[in-house]
Amino acid sequence: MLEEYIKNLEFPLVAFYSIIMNKNIDDINKSIFVKLFINNHMDIVVEHNLLYFKSELIDYPITYNTIYDTYHIISRQQSIIPYLAKFKKSYNNPFFWKQPIDKQIKYLQNVHMKFHSYFDASKSLLYYHVKLKQITENISNSVSSSVSSSVSSFHIEDMVDRLKRTYDLFKHNFFEENNIILISMYEFIDLSFKNQIKYVEYIFNKINIIMKQIITYFELYDNYRHQLISILSDKNMIDITYSSEIDSDIDINDMEFINKN
Repeated sequence: MLEEYIKNLEFPLVAFYSIIMNKNIDDINKSIFVKLFINNHMDIVVEHNLLYFKSELIDYPITYNTIYDTYHIISRQQSIIPYLAKFKKSYNNPFFWKQPIDKQIKYLQNVHMKFHSYFDASKSLLYYHVKLKQITENISNSVSSSVSSSVSSFHIEDMVDRLKRTYDLFKHNFFEENNIILISMYEFIDLSFKNQIKYVEYIFNKINIIMKQIITYFELYDNYRHQLISILSDKNMIDITYSSEIDSDIDINDMEFINKN
């Protein structure tokens, strides 16, 4: 089977060079070889710039476009990798990182929804901190200090509970790596009621933005992955006779150049 043969090539770049330089192979068959090569030797594709051969591919537009489109998508994926790497550093969850990307996206969406539920954001746009602001206004208008005290006490406990659940959901490293300000429960209690609400709002906004962004990055990366699969999926019948010996037209200097680039 050709794909198995390509996968087990002892000198993959030699084979690639030989096929590209062979004028007896038409564009369709050459492009199919390239797709099989990229599928089985992605490490080489990333390490070496196969577009070096574009001058030899002027008469082979399908083959050239396959290589060009592959690098175009890889470059887009690579632009996202730093954001994914930063998230991996901040989100220490071995189970999550062992999952395929489609399940990772679903997992993150569920985590985001769970986080939203802690702040009443999954039910309506009247977020928890917005409700608290309304309560603050009611307290300030209240003539009874006892009512004010009891309401404040209840909601302080409620805020502490929601903040604790949020902390347990994402863990300390997440807050540290994303520069989210953490304060102790005692520091929180010492704040005024208005400032406590501001802190709750701050935590919600910071994490909500981060989660939206990281889910978008995962979805983009997966989208590019599917695009790449689509480009490289055409594995029709191929009519190439390839010898295991290096083509006599290949100069040893050419081989040295390929391995350096």
